[in-house]
Amino acid sequence: MTLQEWMTANDYSVHDVAAAVGTVPHNVANWLAGNNVPNSTKMRLVIDLTKGDVTPNDFYELPARKK
Repeated sequence: MTLQEWMTANDYSVHDVAAAVGTVPHNVANWLAGNNVPNSTKMRLVIDLTKGDVTPNDFYELPARKK
């Protein structure tokens, strides 16, 4: 699930995510646009915020691994 999908499903705004992970809304907007990805500290906070629904791979548009 992408961060944008999670935000929509959970009624979170860019400002809400930014406040929850301790960054500025501009950074979250850049993540959503694919201009950059969260650093390792912010990534952990995104994972925690989304309870694992959003993972690092979701920022890279990698195909799901076959089991």
